Amino acid sequence: MDPAAIDAVIYFGSPHKDYYVWMAAPKIQHELGLSSATAFEVAAVSAGCPIALNVARSLLIANPALRNVLLVGASRESYLIDYRNVRSRFMFNFGDGAAAALVGRGPGKARVLATARSRTVRSTISCGCPRAAPATRPAPRPWPTACTAST
Repeated sequence: MDPAAIDAVIYFGSPHKDYYVWMAAPKIQHELGLSSATAFEVAAVSAGCPIALNVARSLLIANPALRNVLLVGASRESYLIDYRNVRSRFMFNFGDGAAAALVGRGPGKARVLATARSRTVRSTISCGCPRAAPATRPAPRPWPTACTAST
């Protein structure tokens, strides 16, 4: 694909990058020669991909001049994990990896019809973030069998 056909780059990956105060999106833009593309980041950790998809979809709907949005996600948290520390057990399944997707206009079999999100205090408790949770923990309940979103 011609680099000029990519109008935006959205990085939605890990906040742990090569430098402390640094954005990956402009680096990706530069490395791929996307000089005319807008580059920015969505900071949502594990929820980054669906949120970035929603942002890309919204950009394409809002601006008919845009043709393609490149989504790039990367994660590098393995070096943060201390397997000897039981308090970090919620991170034991973290891994390193990367993915990219091109979202664009035109006919195709795959479409982003809608996105939804759900975040509860319960998920915060399950992830081991007691400071963000209430002082008293609710009694455990079974997890739902299907994800639903309410408006």
